[in-house]
Amino acid sequence: MKKKILLFTAAALMAISLGACGKKNDDTADGKVELEFWNHWVSDGGEAKFFNKKIKEYEKNNPDVKIVQKNISIDDYTGTKLTTAFATGDGPDLFSASPGTINTFIDSGINYPLDDFFPKEVREDYSKESIKDVTKDGKIIAAPFEQDLMALFYNKDMFEKAGIQPPKTWDEMTEAAKKLNTDKVAGITYDLTKGAYGNFSFMPFVWQGDGDFFDGKKSTLNSPSVIQALTLWKKMVSDKSANLKPSRPASDVGILGDGETAMWIGGSFGIKALEDDYPDMNIGVVPLPIPKDGTPTTVAGGWKMVVNKQSKNPKEAAKLVRTPSIGQ
Repeated sequence: MKKKILLFTAAALMAISLGACGKKNDDTADGKVELEFWNHWVSDGGEAKFFNKKIKEYEKNNPDVKIVQKNISIDDYTGTKLTTAFATGDGPDLFSASPGTINTFIDSGINYPLDDFFPKEVREDYSKESIKDVTKDGKIIAAPFEQDLMALFYNKDMFEKAGIQPPKTWDEMTEAAKKLNTDKVAGITYDLTKGAYGNFSFMPFVWQGDGDFFDGKKSTLNSPSVIQALTLWKKMVSDKSANLKPSRPASDVGILGDGETAMWIGGSFGIKALEDDYPDMNIGVVPLPIPKDGTPTTVAGGWKMVVNKQSKNPKEAAKLVRTPSIGQ
């Protein structure tokens, strides 16, 4: 399966200069080093629960360190929240960054170099691709902590009741969405908002038609493969089988777990949340459907952790992110 990473986004065009400002934090009253960690997951979601557990383990093993998490909604987080914070001198010690936004911070010189914290034995704990994704000009610029593949998740019980099989093609997917759509349940949910995750969700559908967004010199947004994918997106909006007003961000698999939608285009990050929060739901997952004569394709994403070089304690922050388990 072809896998690609989104390397840039419109956010990279922002005119704010980020490199000169950083977190002006102090240690706690009891002398502990306090690290402020900003991220994009919901406070009661699967990722938050995982990191809360790992942070407690880290603090137990490192009693001189206190970690304060700040959970920010995905829309605000991938908007201007971080860039504004750094521009005003209120940036965190470390933060999560998406493949679509990380270059904004790297190009502005925000990141603290991590080479000294990733010796060979530590790098061996990661896949080669994940290390490659955070290496620029031979230097490690961030720490990978997840790799996500997009797929189609579906409610097995709803499909069985409707007498249909999981879709393999675009036509089958649109027909299933129409058939499963009701006044109470959306046929399908995918991100329709402007932002990095919306781009991330849309990209494999362009690649399935052997197209891309750039040819190395200019935009190819008017190419047949892009138009074909946009037409697919618009078709499910026009026939109202798409979830136009989801109860939460479309990246939240709880939309599927709570029965709000019959199908959900999302990442493998949703599996953990389904196992933890919806163990009794009968959920299936299949590869993304493809167009006629299309190529099976997904996108491999994965957020990274970036250490702010303006932090008062960048070395402590770097130690926190250097292992996959974050528990040492």
